[in-house]
Amino acid sequence: MPKGDYNKTKTHCPAGHPYDAVNTAYSRQGNRICRACSRERSKAAAQQPGRKEYARAWYAANRDKTSANNRKLRASHDPFAYWLWRCHGLRPEGWTELWNAQDGKCYLCDGEMEKPNGTLKRNGGTTAVIDHDHHSCCPQGKSCSICRRGLAHAACNSAIGLLFDDPVRIRRAADAFEAAQLAVQNRKQGTAELLFLREGR
Repeated sequence: MPKGDYNKTKTHCPAGHPYDAVNTAYSRQGNRICRACSRERSKAAAQQPGRKEYARAWYAANRDKTSANNRKLRASHDPFAYWLWRCHGLRPEGWTELWNAQDGKCYLCDGEMEKPNGTLKRNGGTTAVIDHDHHSCCPQGKSCSICRRGLAHAACNSAIGLLFDDPVRIRRAADAFEAAQLAVQNRKQGTAELLFLREGR
């Protein structure tokens, strides 16, 4: 059996982590990558003595070269596709799968979303963006299959962020808003009835 075919039959990485939908990533060559092992290697490398100092010194010495390479890479790719891959590890096909799975609707409010215009500029509050758990594995502005929650309106994504991604706070705010809005409607109705009675006199 060819080595490539044999490796495809493996269900766990050498460290024993499963090759499942959550823990498996893919390289540009199509090879499987264990996410758990990648995180462990990254943590171990970051904890090496002098690692941060070395990285800062290397970047300072190669700043112009690194910036030029990044500009060249961005210019050779579609901006939206480059952003998807660089920040979210998604190909355009992966974005399409997310969109189709939600029928083009925001997973938070179930409203219709607008597709991005092919650039990184948002069309407005109804533009679809990728929402993820900010308190998980990825930093702000990036996501992976573990912390990604779904596609949402840009406005809805900002709203839950302003409420600290706290479901309890969001529910309380919704209840308080509903009660306050009902009180406003009752006052409007009472004022209208009072004006009607005054005019009737």
